[in-house]
Amino acid sequence: MEDQLPGEDDLVIPDAWRRSLHARRGGAPGSKIKLPGPAAAARAVQGFVEQSRGVVEALLKGGAGEPELTEAARRHLDGRPDPAGAAVVAAVTSMGVGGHQEDKVYRAYVDAWAGEHGLGFAACALVELSRTKAVRKGGGTWLGTSVGAQRITDEYALQIPEQEAKRVRGLLAVASDADYDDAVERLAAYRSGWCASWLVSYLVPTREDWVDECCAATPPQARRHDLLGVAMPALGKPEQLAAPYPARGLYWGQASRALLASMADGIGPGVLPFLLTQADGHYLESEDRKRIFETIAILPTDEAFQALLDRLDRKHVRAALGEAACSCSARTPATLEKTS
Repeated sequence: MEDQLPGEDDLVIPDAWRRSLHARRGGAPGSKIKLPGPAAAARAVQGFVEQSRGVVEALLKGGAGEPELTEAARRHLDGRPDPAGAAVVAAVTSMGVGGHQEDKVYRAYVDAWAGEHGLGFAACALVELSRTKAVRKGGGTWLGTSVGAQRITDEYALQIPEQEAKRVRGLLAVASDADYDDAVERLAAYRSGWCASWLVSYLVPTREDWVDECCAATPPQARRHDLLGVAMPALGKPEQLAAPYPARGLYWGQASRALLASMADGIGPGVLPFLLTQADGHYLESEDRKRIFETIAILPTDEAFQALLDRLDRKHVRAALGEAACSCSARTPATLEKTS
């Protein structure tokens, strides 16, 4: 049976955009993610542990941070899988190796967690990692200091490992139903606090009731522009854009291809009013507006097309229409004639 081409009313994410897409379950396919085998993943982790100059051994001796987190790490290393303990080990390893390699360290651990304990465990450990901070104090065996970890108590100060979160979300998007359901069930216990709840909803955006709860929660007074990269791809309905945090909109440099493509994929053509408000505002750079107009150009509605026609005198609009005509071959000849 031949594959059917998408119709002119179907939203098509251009192939060139999919590498940056925050893939969601049931949405457009993102770039393929290949997990290393368990042995290769374990070797990668061990390599970073060796580079850390004994920081994990120092952690197990105690003397810094919260004792219960040290104990969680000990349980995990003793063969009793513990997401909090796994996060502590990853955090102190990253500190030992040096912050410049943080993403590489975290990716190695995420891959090892997924391979050895499953995607559900990896997702939970990632949430724990976002609220775990490695600490040290004088008088120990690691470079003259003791090593431990602390829980970040200010929920608005959590630090989300964005690339690793995207990787876990992408893996969950193509996981088996059993693995996905297991992750959702496990993550239900990790929806404590404003930031952590958004991270959970980002990982499993099919739980739209959880996304709705995030939208209804009061956002922090201090602006957290960095969390938009997690919040916006979690949305799946146009009305969620009116919630207090998403309604704050985008600022200089935030209208990335990844964010815009993921919003279009999740929300669909209903994202148009939001995109127009952003494009017509005063808080974005020229390249932000260029990407917004390109995103509007792939929305398969007359309203989106007319909105661009109404702005033909604006920089980037004509180019966006032309690019859409070339990249979205699903449009019928009658539709494409409008661009001439």
